[in-house]
Amino acid sequence: LPGLPDGWKFRKVEAKQNGKVVIQKHYLSPNNIMFKATLGVVELLRLEGKLNPAQILEVAKSLKVGDKKLKKLA
Repeated sequence: LPGLPDGWKFRKVEAKQNGKVVIQKHYLSPNNIMFKATLGVVELLRLEGKLNPAQILEVAKSLKVGDKKLKKLA
């Protein structure tokens, strides 16, 4: 995945919501924790402490996490 550290995987899953087919992304961390939301990925990276805040912001932008959601983490 672009922007994420080595070892991360993701897959696209088709799901039905309100009668429409929607594509969802599931993220799998190197230690086998699955996330259905990009904010969870960013939060795990922040809690691990392996990346500095600037790198975490770059990952968040590449995953298209909104600014309002990022401010709630602080």
